[in-house]
Amino acid sequence: MRTRRFSFRMRRFGGRARACLALVFCLSAGSAHGQRVTASVSADSVTVGQRFFLTLLVDHAAAERPVFPDEAPAEIDTSTGHARLGDLEILARAAHATRPLGERFLRDSLVYEVVTFALDTAFVPPIPVHFTADADTSSAASEPLFVPVISLVPADAQDIRDLAPPAEFPRPMWAWVLLGAVVLMLAALALYYRRSRAPEEPPAVAPAPVPPASPYQEAVERLRRLETRDLGEAKPFFVELSETLRTYLSRRLGVSALEETTSELVYDLKRYAERGQVPETVVAEVHAVLSLADFVKFADARPPAPRGREALARARAAVQTVETRWATPPERMTGASEPPGATPPAGATPPAGGDALPARPDAAPESPPKRRLRPAGLALALVGAATAVYGGLVNLPPLALAFVYALAARRLAPRSRRPLADTLGIQAGLYTWLLAGYVLAPEGVAEPWVASAFVLAVVAGLGWLMMRPGWLPALALGLVHALALALDAPGLFEGPWGSPAHRALTVEAVLRLAALVTMALGVRAVRAKDDASVPPGPRTSRT
Repeated sequence: MRTRRFSFRMRRFGGRARACLALVFCLSAGSAHGQRVTASVSADSVTVGQRFFLTLLVDHAAAERPVFPDEAPAEIDTSTGHARLGDLEILARAAHATRPLGERFLRDSLVYEVVTFALDTAFVPPIPVHFTADADTSSAASEPLFVPVISLVPADAQDIRDLAPPAEFPRPMWAWVLLGAVVLMLAALALYYRRSRAPEEPPAVAPAPVPPASPYQEAVERLRRLETRDLGEAKPFFVELSETLRTYLSRRLGVSALEETTSELVYDLKRYAERGQVPETVVAEVHAVLSLADFVKFADARPPAPRGREALARARAAVQTVETRWATPPERMTGASEPPGATPPAGATPPAGGDALPARPDAAPESPPKRRLRPAGLALALVGAATAVYGGLVNLPPLALAFVYALAARRLAPRSRRPLADTLGIQAGLYTWLLAGYVLAPEGVAEPWVASAFVLAVVAGLGWLMMRPGWLPALALGLVHALALALDAPGLFEGPWGSPAHRALTVEAVLRLAALVTMALGVRAVRAKDDASVPPGPRTSRT
């Protein structure tokens, strides 16, 4: 019985001995290759979230290549993506150096920046380092470490404290500076426009037109003045008598009495007499007076004074007869008369205050031109309605501001600048909205300087365009809007459809495109109007 127990104990001792021999063999094998890993930390104790350094010293043969923990991590934090060594999280590799240890061995010094969020003690398990040499692979590990973590809670703390109030951060001032710069630019532009504009002279008030004397009144007045003329000079007397009679017949009957010869005028009067428009006696009297006047003017005759008085009386009788024959019907009160071929109504006399003008029964009164809806305006209205529906109520202010500004510009802008009212209203509405957003929420602007540059460039460009309308300021403004569209293109084409950001970008892009289209149309209209403008000549009125 004792023999069996002794042999059993011998077998147990032999098993332990073999295990110890195997462990010694492994350790001796590792040391035979010169592989050793030593880990240390830069602080005796740390706080939660404090950054410190972990140093690895790796000794190995010169023919072996070590694979460090950050190159083939055994554990990765899913929230941060950093490699983990137990309770430590590797943030970055701070330093790495290699130096020789004799002729056959090397030492790698590796420093990691690490952090821990353990509450009491941070445990660092053995850190493995793998070695490769040709087709052989081996590994070695460091000793485990324990890093004390100091609590941040004071020792006399009784309970959990309430939440601290939100920290007050100063609001950015760049938006207010931008607003002040815009106001100063607008004031400077207004002052410059007021001083550079030529002073407008008040429109000259034309004197009230003196109603022209009727043909009969004019003829009677001129014949009365001839009564006082000296008949010793026959030629001036008969020249004035002939012109008075011809002028009356021309104005009253509409014949070309001042250009026709006596024979031609008598022929026309005979046609009037045949139609019953003038009595036959008028033809004879006019023929007698004008024939004697022609004889005096062209033959240098000197008729006696009684012949002159007789010619004056016959001319006055002819005028009186024609005036009596031409009564004034209601339809002829406007001063128009029938053409020579028309027969006046019975008892008709010419109007007492106007020339005889040929009637135009075929001329219809002109109606004012109808205003047509331009295709560009219709397209802008449809696009604006679709944009308002998609943008929603939140993005409605820029569209409403553009509409109000455009209406105000059409009424307040000078007449020569009204074709630019639409583009002025659209751009002013867009940048009023953007500037209000910058002032109310400046912290949401990623690049304040870029936003400020765009606002100031558009304000200066609009002032330039309104004072000197042309293609050069339009091109400058077009480049500004094109650059803004290029910067917004990624968010516009790649952003989720229907999101608040995509709706705001869509409204902004549509307003910029509408500004470009209306600016091109407006500049073309202004240039065409300037090229076609001609100083107006004197206007002639028909009495």
